Amino acid sequence: MSLLEIRDLGKSFEGRPIIRDISLDLEEGETLALLGDSGVGKSTLFNVIAGFLRPDRGDILLDGRSILGQTGHFSYMLQKDLLLPHMKIVDNVSLPLRIRGIAKKEAREKANPYFREFGLEGTQTFYPAQLSGGMRQRAAFLRTYLAEGRIMLLDEPFSALDGVTKKDLITWYREAKDHFHLTTLFITHDIEEALLLADEILLLQGKPGTISRRFRPNLVKKEGMELEEDFFRQKTEIITCFQEGYSVK
Repeated sequence: MSLLEIRDLGKSFEGRPIIRDISLDLEEGETLALLGDSGVGKSTLFNVIAGFLRPDRGDILLDGRSILGQTGHFSYMLQKDLLLPHMKIVDNVSLPLRIRGIAKKEAREKANPYFREFGLEGTQTFYPAQLSGGMRQRAAFLRTYLAEGRIMLLDEPFSALDGVTKKDLITWYREAKDHFHLTTLFITHDIEEALLLADEILLLQGKPGTISRRFRPNLVKKEGMELEEDFFRQKTEIITCFQEGYSVK
């Protein structure tokens, strides 16, 4: 039994289908990428999985139990860091703890040990405006982690970053997901990002969006990987699928 099982999800708005027949399995400790262009229903799918929207059909199982329409099972991170500008970083990242009723002092104490491991040591008393984009995104990752959901749902978490910062943060996340035993489902439109991070890539195409192809990257995850032949071969294969379309397989 997979940790997360999604079966035949479909969702429409005002009679217009957005996603159709979405099925996937996510194992504990696995990273799965949903790769697709804008407008194919990636964010709609995430909102259904997170319980914010109810699908027209299908089911979502966590540990074999239906959680359809329920919230609170996932840690959900959006594209923007959404840090509150008037709060110190330590209070921003410990916000999920405060929401659960933990006192401010105790929430800070619980959050503080993670600052070094998330590359944020020394920023506890800073405000968001004092941090770079990459550091703010690390803070958003820590806040998401402290929400203590079984699975991290990441909605294009690197899309707002410049190329150098994105590469550094992707390298850091590859290490962090192993260190913290993270189970991750993320959506992206960046092929290289998906190849660098994911154990499996699902191509989401069409209107309504449906899974058209599944890839298992066979790559050595290391620095300079973009220069390797396998990386370019698989990137080219994915680009070809998007250009030509691909039947469900």
